[in-house]
Amino acid sequence: SLGLSPVRILDDPIRIEPVLNKWRQKAERGIDAGKEYANAIRNRRVRFATALPARIGAQTLALLREAGAASLTRRLKVPRADVRKMIVSSALGRSR
Repeated sequence: SLGLSPVRILDDPIRIEPVLNKWRQKAERGIDAGKEYANAIRNRRVRFATALPARIGAQTLALLREAGAASLTRRLKVPRADVRKMIVSSALGRSR
C-alpha cells in the first residue's frame, strides 16, 4: 500500500502506476490461464462460452495498459463492434 487516500491518488495518479502494473500483470496471467483452459475444452459450445469472456477481458486489459494511470479518470470499454467481431471469429473457430 502506498498510504494514499483516493483524493491524493486522483490528484497524482502516476504515483500509483506500480500498483496498477502489478495488478494488471496478475490479471493478464489469469486471462492467459483462462484461455489455456478454454482451449482444452472439447465441447465447442462450452469452449465458446469460456473463451469469449477471456478475449473480452484481454482486450480490456490492453486498453488499461495503453491508458496507464489515466484509466483511473477515464471510462474504458471494449467497443461493441469489437465484441461482435470476437463473437463472429470465435463462432467460426478463429482466435486471436
